[in-house]
Amino acid sequence: MKYVFQIMVILLCGSLHAQVEIDSGKTKGLLEEQPIDTIVLGDINNDKIVDTAFVYTPPVLSSYDERGELIYSFGCKENKCYNNVTFSCNMPNLLFDESVWGKVAAVDDIDGDGTKELLFNTSWFIGTSTGLYLYHFNGNEWQEIERVTIRGCINEEGEEQTPVSNYFYKKGKRYYLKGITLRRGDEVPQVKRIKLKELKRNKKSIKN
Repeated sequence: MKYVFQIMVILLCGSLHAQVEIDSGKTKGLLEEQPIDTIVLGDINNDKIVDTAFVYTPPVLSSYDERGELIYSFGCKENKCYNNVTFSCNMPNLLFDESVWGKVAAVDDIDGDGTKELLFNTSWFIGTSTGLYLYHFNGNEWQEIERVTIRGCINEEGEEQTPVSNYFYKKGKRYYLKGITLRRGDEVPQVKRIKLKELKRNKKSIKN
């Protein structure tokens, strides 16, 4: 029996709509274990030791044609797609639902508590817009302090053209996240300033 699916193929920062005819007798749907992504962060907790993040994605369901070539990936084991980020420095993990193949990066210690803040960039099977989240460590767990939407983009080798950390920057004494937003139907740049006074006040209230 044959089925026709409408899928979106992401290619070189753009999208291509295609009709794919799948023969259920010849196409294989397989749950494939995903490699743990190992990302060197540098010294994030000020102990003079280089720290590493390990990003786990659960097995992904993929379809192949009769020649064994990948058609597309479309789901996770038990319909639970998430990223679990653990650290070599024994800090609490960072769990993020509704993401596959996410990326993490360390940035400056913007609140001066001795622990660097983290950026987490989500990823999904289709679409080129992704979420970028800024986290800080409040002494017990990682806490989100800001988020933006960015335009994901990969090159022909499947590598990032723009590192996650490039969306975070400092100007003078202030820190910013840059992304995109929609205004009257048009995509326009967006810049969000990180509110340091509010962040430090929240950390002080937690300690008390």
